[in-house]
Amino acid sequence: MELACVAEKTKGPAAYGACLDRQITSLRDSRGIPSLGNYDDEARRTMEYACVTARMKGPVAYGECLRDQIESISAQPSLR
Repeated sequence: MELACVAEKTKGPAAYGACLDRQITSLRDSRGIPSLGNYDDEARRTMEYACVTARMKGPVAYGECLRDQIESISAQPSLR
């Protein structure tokens, strides 16, 4: 969340706090960040790297990106 709100931090505590509040509110309605514990180190690193831009948008976007990555791996019979 802090990464997603870094630009707002330069506008002062009120703007930064409002950004964090928006991030928290969006988290309440999200499915959270999926666990990557069932994947080997290489698969985890690759998924995390693929989602680095989404991570800068906040935990909800990051979680959605990771779920997309998991779904794409699940669709590949050789990668299960």
